[in-house]
Amino acid sequence: MSSPLQRQPTAHSRVNMDDPEDRAFWCGFFGIEEDELHAAVALVGNYIASLDHYFESRQESVPH
Repeated sequence: MSSPLQRQPTAHSRVNMDDPEDRAFWCGFFGIEEDELHAAVALVGNYIASLDHYFESRQESVPH
C-alpha cells in the first residue's frame, strides 16, 4: 500500500470529504489532523485554494 502523500488526490481543486484516501492525502499535504481538516472545510469550504489560504494565515498568526 502506498503512503497518502504518494497517492494523487481525486480532484485537483477540491478536497473530496467523502473519500478517506483523499482526506488522508490533504491532511498529509497540509500537515494537519483530520479533525482540523473537517473544521477548516466547515469554515472556508473544500476548495484547495481556500484551505491553503486558511492554513497559511493561521501559521502567520502563531506567535514565534
